[in-house]
Amino acid sequence: MYCSACHGSPHAEYPTLQANDNVYPKKLQGYVAKITECSVCHSNVPVTPDQGPHGIHTIGQSWVNGHEDYAQQNLKACAYCHGADYKGTPLSEAKVARTFNTDDGGKKSFPAGHQFNCYDCHNGPHGG
Repeated sequence: MYCSACHGSPHAEYPTLQANDNVYPKKLQGYVAKITECSVCHSNVPVTPDQGPHGIHTIGQSWVNGHEDYAQQNLKACAYCHGADYKGTPLSEAKVARTFNTDDGGKKSFPAGHQFNCYDCHNGPHGG
């Protein structure tokens, strides 16, 4: 497939002032940004650590539920998007607000623009 199958117009990698470039992602996922929601194309989203587009992990609650083992064994792979300090980068940025269920039965919410990182829930990449 061509890049535009997921990313839309070449101008749509980032929100644009060209209204037509934003129509495709807005219609499919409900917000203006490159297509990042796996469920837009996949009714059954597989949980995978590195088989998503560009070698990324699944995005969403299913990844949150079981990422710790993978992350502990593959921190260098995580650093590409989450930063060498694991405090987030624009590549780990939430395009919309997200809320996740936590292990203790609670919920944790993040605003649009938040850069996901190991300190959000674990006090860093090595614990807690």
